[in-house]
Formats: sequence, C-alpha cells, structure tokens
Amino acid sequence: MSRINGYYQNFNDPAYQTLNREINGLLGDLPFFYQVPPELFSSDIPSTEKAPFFDFRHELSKTSQENALGLRLYIIPPEINPRRASQHLAQSGLIKTGDILLSFRQGTTGTGEYQHIQLGLTHSGLALVKDGALYNVDSPLSFCSQLDHEHYTEDQLMLHVLRPHLSDAERGNLQHWLELAYNNKTKLSSRIGFNSDYGKPKSAHGHKKEVFNLGKLLVSHGTKGHDTAMYCSEFVWHVLALRGCDPTDATIREQFMNGTHDTFPGQLTPLFDPMPVLGNVLLEPKTGAPGLSDGIGLVLNSLEIGAEQVDTLLNKAFSEWEPHFSGGRPPYSISSGHREQARKFEPLYDPLKAYFRAAKLAPATAAQIKAQLDQQLQGQDNYSPTAYLVQALLPETSTRRVLSYVGTVSFPTSQQISLIEKKFPEQLRHMLSMRPETLSKIADRPALEYKDGFRGERFFKRPQVKKLQCMLNHLGYNTGDIDGLYGNKTTLAVRKCLNENSMEGDGRSLSQSQWAALEKLAGSACNEYGVY
Repeated sequence: MSRINGYYQNFNDPAYQTLNREINGLLGDLPFFYQVPPELFSSDIPSTEKAPFFDFRHELSKTSQENALGLRLYIIPPEINPRRASQHLAQSGLIKTGDILLSFRQGTTGTGEYQHIQLGLTHSGLALVKDGALYNVDSPLSFCSQLDHEHYTEDQLMLHVLRPHLSDAERGNLQHWLELAYNNKTKLSSRIGFNSDYGKPKSAHGHKKEVFNLGKLLVSHGTKGHDTAMYCSEFVWHVLALRGCDPTDATIREQFMNGTHDTFPGQLTPLFDPMPVLGNVLLEPKTGAPGLSDGIGLVLNSLEIGAEQVDTLLNKAFSEWEPHFSGGRPPYSISSGHREQARKFEPLYDPLKAYFRAAKLAPATAAQIKAQLDQQLQGQDNYSPTAYLVQALLPETSTRRVLSYVGTVSFPTSQQISLIEKKFPEQLRHMLSMRPETLSKIADRPALEYKDGFRGERFFKRPQVKKLQCMLNHLGYNTGDIDGLYGNKTTLAVRKCLNENSMEGDGRSLSQSQWAALEKLAGSACNEYGVY
C-alpha cells in the first residue's frame, strides 16, 4: 500500500492502526492540513537500523490509497540531549547540508485560522553538517547552535526537514557559505540583524543587490558590505540564492570583496521567486505557480472526497481560536510580528475558505473568487516559512517542484514514551533503535512511573495552569503573566523548581506527587485559583 520502506506495511492491519492511533493522540490529533501526501515524500530516504522512521498516517488514509496523508516521523529518544541528537541526525544521513529546517508546533492546532494557513510553522533555518554533527544556521544569528539553542529545546517543537533539489556542486557551495556564517556568527550578528516586520521583505521586487550584499558580508567576515536585517525565512531564501557561487574560488571571492552587484558575473538565482498570497496552482496543477496561502488547498486537492467531507475538513481548517486547552492541546502564543500579519488576514478567511471549496468542487467558480481576492492581495509577495512547505506540497506532476519533504523529527517527552512503551514495547524498540554504533553506548534510562500526571493522558485545564503559574511565581520561579498557557516560560520555571527541590522532571509534565509537593510549598497563597 505504500512504496515507502518504513514501519508502515498496511494501514488496515489492526496492530498498526492501534499504534498509529496512539501516536496520533500524542501528536495532539493532527488535522489533515498539517500532513503531507506520501507520494510527495522524498523517495531516496530508506529506513535503516541507524535511521528508522515511523510512517504515520492520518485517519483518512484507511478510506482509500488515494486519500493517504501522513508524516514520516523520526522519533528521537528523550534521554538523548540536543547535541547527541545532532550527532545522530548528521551521522545517520537523515539530514544534509542545505536542508531546510522548519519549526512546526503541534500545539497550534485549534489556535485559529492564521496559524492553520501558516501550516503550524513558526521559524525556519538551514542545516549545516560538519565534523560529524548537525548545526542549525538561522536568523537571528544568535540562534545558530548544535540544536541546543533554547528555541530548539522548546516544548512541542517538531522539525520538518525539506530538501532543495541541488546539484553536488551547489550543495558544496552551500557548505562553504554556511560554514562562513556559523564560524563568524558573533562578528556578523552586529551586521546582520533581525527584521521583525514580516510584511516588508527586502527582495520582493528584485533580489540581486541584497543577495550580493549578504555574500559580501559572509566572505569578508563582516568587514565589508552594508548592514542588513532579515527575518528567519528571508535569511534562508537569500543564502539559497548563493548556491551557484563558490566562495572558495579566488575570482569569486575578489568579486564579492571589491566588486558590486551590478558587475558581478556569478549566479545569484533564487530557488523560487517571492510568492503571492494566492497562486494559480489549484486551478492549473501541472504548470501553475503556488501562493503562500495555498497549502490547505493543495492538501485538500490531493484527496478523493465529496462535497460533504470537503466542508467538514474546511470547517476544521477555518475554525476560530479557542484560547484554552482544547482536547489536550495548549495554544501556542505567536510573536508580535505574526500577530500583526494575522490581523491583516482576518477579512480574508471567508473568501479563502470559499476559494478552496470551489477549487476542489467547482473550478470555474474558483477562478471568479480568486480574481476578486487578487485585487485585495496585490503587492504582498513574500517568502515566509510556510512558502517552503507549500513548495514541497506541489503536486508530483508539477513542473515547478524545487523541494521535497524528507521527514519530521519529533522529540517526545519521557512520559509520552513511557505511555507507548507499556502498550507497544516491540514497536517502540523499533522506533528507538536509532542509536548508531559509531556513537558511544547511551545508558538505558528506566521509564518514569506515570500515574495521574497533569500532562500526558490528561492535560492541564487553563485554571489549573493559572494556579501552577501562581505557585511558581510565589516561590520565586518567574513565569511572567498568569495566563493559563503552559508554554516555554512555564516549562523552564517548572524544570528549575523541580530540580532545586530534588524532584526529577524536565518541566514538561508533573506527577500527582509533584503537584502535591508544590501545593505544600506554596501554602494557601494561590487558593484563589482553586484546589486540584
């Protein structure tokens, strides 16, 4: 049923369905628009003992082979720290230099139309493999790390890995460019700032000057070129445009050091042009260009379903934000820049929903709706993190495909792993066999005893999180505002509190006994938020 050589033999196998359903629960019941048609998975990534993947499938997949959706999951054992994970991902061959790392938040499910249209993505970076380890190279440059920057250790983070269609020479050139960026990140950080205005891309109307300037900054280690600022996906887009230039070539280096963009003879070609909000790919699947907001429509168009099911799926995609724990999913707080973009999008949700429905069921009507939308959306070409995944979602027959989906790296908590271990020990051993012999033996860590934890099988409700935050603030572990959202700041505060009070935990969950201990320490200070 699948041409992928992974842990997926037959969706109709009851044992597979049970395990698949369990993992879906741990992923927060991912909706259809956060998944990928398997025919778009990169075909040259076999599953091996050093790099096994679990071929996860959406519930729709059991209706027919044509309706298959899913993710290729690489599950990293929780006892492996970020640096060890980076070694594994590099040495197993799962990730190559030049691959795009997209930060995907499963917790964005149910947090509103804007995040759904963004396909749950919040950040993008580039992969650099050197000296047997994986490094992330990002804007802001302070994020550059061996997967151990705070961003890459946040709760609920998963990494979609996309592979640009590069020649060996282009990948080699990117190796040099990314090493220049990483090795000189401290010097360059004062010259390459972070652009927080996602609505003002530098190269929406001409790219050569900005791409050349970035090359000049990198080659000169920051001593030449003009100051610039780029948001995360903007930096990725410009670095990829340098792939045709070899910075180790003396002539090319001289041109970057002392030449100008007007006279530069080398290739400064973007991987793809800045994308409009809507393209025409839904109406012309083979030759049409994609748009930034076409992701939901592309996934929907890959399915063989009728009008009733189309409406059901679109209602989920265009559901309003529920600012509380919905079905065990904590809402994810988006940045101020994304909030500003979300406000601009609010009047477009109903027309977009109508357009996606018509593109699937009535193309002639869709063309009329799109013509009206295009009048409102002119001049908004961009290259957000979502642009890269939309490019990878282009139909298999599209003449414009420049990216392929490799897989999704998942970092489950110890408690999540222990839940699976009790029910599926054999399958878990298969998924966690990603400990290459070239690395030192990792000591086995016994599964944590899990009884009535407040996150895991039963998640915190918002009032409970408010009391937790109140107790932590009272005890001197600052969580900021008492907003009822179990985000990264609360996770870090819980971790510090547990460690300083001789209790084991990573901050992403609490056992009943740990909750009781915190209540005892805080006394009656936070009883206004209830007793649990």
